[in-house]
Amino acid sequence: MIIRFSSIFLGTLMALSSLSAHANPTAIQTTAEAKAPAASEPLVSKSLTTTAAVAPITSVTPIDANISAPASNAPVLSHQMAGMTEYRLSNGLKVVLVPDPGKPTTTVNITYHVGSRHEVYGETGMAHLLEHLLFKGTPTVPNLTHELSSRGMRPNGTTWYDRTNYFETFASSDDKLEWALKMEADRMTNAFIAKKDLDSEMTVVRNEMESGENDPQRILIQKMTALAYQWHNYGKNTIGARSDVENVSIYHLKAFYEKYYQPDNAVLVIAGLFDQTKTLKWVEQYFGSIPRPARPIPITYTEEPTQDGERAVNLQRVGNQKSVALLYRIPAATHPDFPAIEVLIEALSSSPSGRLHKALIESQKAAEVSGYAYPLQEPGHLILSAELREESSIDEVKKKFLQTVEQLNETPLTQEEIDRAKRIIVNQWNQVLRDPQKLGVALSQAIAVGDWRVLLLNRDRLEHVSLQDVQRVAEQYLKSSNRTLGTFTPTQSPIRATIPKAIAIEKQLEHFQPTTTISQGEAFDPSYENIEQRVVRFRLANGAKVAVLPKKNRGETVSLYAQLHWGDESSLKHARWKGELLGAMLRRGTERLSYKELADQLELLGAQFSISSDVDGLVIKAETTQPNMAALLMLMADMLKSPRFDRKEWDILKQQTLASLESTRSEPSGWASRELGRYHQPYAIDDPRYIATLDEEIEEVESLTLETIESFYKDLVSTQHSEWAVVGNANAEKIKTQLDELVGNLPAKTPYQRLTQTVFAAPADILAKHLPDKSNAMLEGRLLLPIEDTNPDYPALIAANTLLGGGFLNSRLATRIRQKEGISYGVGSTLKTSADDPYSEWRIYAIFAPQNRERLMKAINEELFAMQKDPINPQILQNTLQGWLEARRLARSQDDRLAASLAEWMRLGRTGHDSQDLENKVKALQPEQVKAAIEKYLKPDQWVFSLAGTFPLTEEDGAKKE
Repeated sequence: MIIRFSSIFLGTLMALSSLSAHANPTAIQTTAEAKAPAASEPLVSKSLTTTAAVAPITSVTPIDANISAPASNAPVLSHQMAGMTEYRLSNGLKVVLVPDPGKPTTTVNITYHVGSRHEVYGETGMAHLLEHLLFKGTPTVPNLTHELSSRGMRPNGTTWYDRTNYFETFASSDDKLEWALKMEADRMTNAFIAKKDLDSEMTVVRNEMESGENDPQRILIQKMTALAYQWHNYGKNTIGARSDVENVSIYHLKAFYEKYYQPDNAVLVIAGLFDQTKTLKWVEQYFGSIPRPARPIPITYTEEPTQDGERAVNLQRVGNQKSVALLYRIPAATHPDFPAIEVLIEALSSSPSGRLHKALIESQKAAEVSGYAYPLQEPGHLILSAELREESSIDEVKKKFLQTVEQLNETPLTQEEIDRAKRIIVNQWNQVLRDPQKLGVALSQAIAVGDWRVLLLNRDRLEHVSLQDVQRVAEQYLKSSNRTLGTFTPTQSPIRATIPKAIAIEKQLEHFQPTTTISQGEAFDPSYENIEQRVVRFRLANGAKVAVLPKKNRGETVSLYAQLHWGDESSLKHARWKGELLGAMLRRGTERLSYKELADQLELLGAQFSISSDVDGLVIKAETTQPNMAALLMLMADMLKSPRFDRKEWDILKQQTLASLESTRSEPSGWASRELGRYHQPYAIDDPRYIATLDEEIEEVESLTLETIESFYKDLVSTQHSEWAVVGNANAEKIKTQLDELVGNLPAKTPYQRLTQTVFAAPADILAKHLPDKSNAMLEGRLLLPIEDTNPDYPALIAANTLLGGGFLNSRLATRIRQKEGISYGVGSTLKTSADDPYSEWRIYAIFAPQNRERLMKAINEELFAMQKDPINPQILQNTLQGWLEARRLARSQDDRLAASLAEWMRLGRTGHDSQDLENKVKALQPEQVKAAIEKYLKPDQWVFSLAGTFPLTEEDGAKKE
């Protein structure tokens, strides 16, 4: 998979996909961090490491020194454009309001102009470490994580080179918004910065650092960045040097906090549904009382000299997947050349039409390619990378890679390539601008590079990027003398690329007016009662079930979710990977459209579209705008009814799948999860529910042919047993007519019978695997329960799990293992219960340093036994349940998740009233009911634990060292 986003809001989408990163990092697609370092680092607080020196900071200047302060603390209007308004307080705080009545959620996001660029020698990682400590609370709010969780808020904090930000998303309400503003104002100047918290959180950060060190591709990018910057702090890893993180003094951390966490160094963004008048009064009340400090903000002035020759680094580590990467220095994100650079990267690395895809993937020299431009306040860099299978030649890829990238003067880009690249980026921009939650967080990166209006400025600049602009920046910056690569070759006649200085953003914005406009949505109440009043349900001619929920959205967006079911235990024998790969092949072209042409059509429609499949079914997720919905449905029908099954695309997919499988061979998380599944699901090898070993999976994929996939499609795929849900700007009658015509005539060819789930008897055990050269280890524990979600004890088990390991850092496991002992960056528990069979999985997960294995196991076991012994505090239970309920309401306000719920309700023959009934039962729970469920089901001595990492095996371990 090729993960790519437009660079100015590169961190935004990753941030939104990892809102629970502090609470549940295992839910994040951690493999994407290696493929897309720029996208994951900004908002997951993991960035590129280096040991480059830091230039001293001696010159200082106050921020906004030329702006005279008004007499009062009342917010003063300063800028207004594209439905967004900026106000300023006399203490220097900037406030940006982004109202949208059509989304029943609110996001509060505060960005501080401080990141790893502002750190000095011996104190790297301080900005990121401070971000962690700001979740420890204040004298007014001593248990911040508990308060956030009890209100159902989805919070996070993130650190990058130029900024640190904190944000909370929640179901809109005056009391939650007022509390969030009061809390952010409080921790701006009153946060606990205590030695005891530093001691425990330092080990958590170190564990976070170790988890990143498991990835050789990621480390390669870190080494390259360190080599590219000899003086500037952009060459340093945001997470810091291990020795600095371990030894930083609380005195210096407090001084850093007091210097930068002030109103004149911050921008507050409020997005979504809120009352603007009340909000500004609360901002004045809570932030306006904070005095503007007398100290000036230090400015950094170090400039990286023009590179005078290519640089090289070669990394040798344990791993399975080879990488080749190129780094080129480029201007700051505010420079007029930056949008053209973004278009250049898209034209080179997009799939399936990019130059690198054609040169490296279609020739099967590489499995994946990617490209990113880092949006930084000062001159930064771009990265292009390729991932290879073990048997591939690095020299061959490197030669073709360099030829494709650095010889564009010989094979110039075409207008068609530029138009396609611009269209892809514009669609990504529009998706963010239409969503107030994403937009609220996207503004952080624009703020970081100079001003929130940069988001709109670069969007408009993008429209005017020409073929000549892109060709010019390619020839100006993609030079061998400006390159950092995996090998080094000296040159007799260096050709140097001069990087322009950052241009003052105030001058660029002086006469700027954006052209982008987005229609507003309606105020929508995500209550079950309102959902049921609006939803329209019907069947297609072939029996497929459909639900349409009309609602007016910002930007006229429409979300679709569909799930198709096929086959039975007999027809699906030996079919796991046939089902897994079928969805990917349906996405790779139709009889009338090639893979590239299909991708172009989806981009023209501004659509987000995905098809995923497994052995017994397929899921379609899509989002577009109302005017494009009919055309999107036609493309989707083409994929389902007339797939191309192109042999070239099959060969590429097969190689990518094998490369992906091989890359997991030495990864702790992959091994722990797989072995736990094999232990608990001992089906016969031909059973579709059988969990194969990695070698068996590789062997199965290698044996597959295009003909077997095509035969699987012809024999099994139909829409007869399916559910379709549409939410947004849609008309139910039109949807019914279109679906009946497009997919209503795709009948089942074989009987369908859902695969059941069975709880097999399995004794408690510890499965362990030694994996060499891994700084981070993984633990997964599982307890199987023979109950379904209609069991009377299910509501109480929901509460029990939330108390054990759910919520935001305030569960028993998180409080003990992360907050108090600092053993794990990510620890928690989940409860997965079937609606069809008496089958439930209670799961515990944790990442940890290998040397802490015994401490971790001891802490988990003690907490499990304590859960059975300790009484339940009624107030803690009430707050926990309220947080769970608020989180459910927040999920229903997201159209894509609501559509998925509507589809699943139809499959089960349920409605929103059934979910309301469950929530009523959870809300009414008493401590004695939850305690009884814990005593009945928890059973600390019946858990099975699976661990993988670099640690010695013991006699008790159920797996032998290889």
